[in-house]
Amino acid sequence: ITITDVQAVVAAHYRVTLADLRGPSRARHLVRARQMAMALAYSATRHSFAVIGREFCRHHTTVIHARETIAHATRRAPELLQLFDRLWREAQA
Repeated sequence: ITITDVQAVVAAHYRVTLADLRGPSRARHLVRARQMAMALAYSATRHSFAVIGREFCRHHTTVIHARETIAHATRRAPELLQLFDRLWREAQA
């Protein structure tokens, strides 16, 4: 599995483009999709934060923040955890 595989699965689910995930926009729906993709990329590929950050045109600290944000959100919202798991499985396929 590659970071691009993860990006494609997340982009399809959230109905955004790969350019949106890598772009500079801070629109709420894009931020959530981007955070989900970064967290999934870290879980699925185990690339370093720096490598994942480069694939999203972001700093490694943004990837760390995204992973922590998604981890916190999945603890509060079981449906988000289910979505994370489903997207992880789709990226593996």
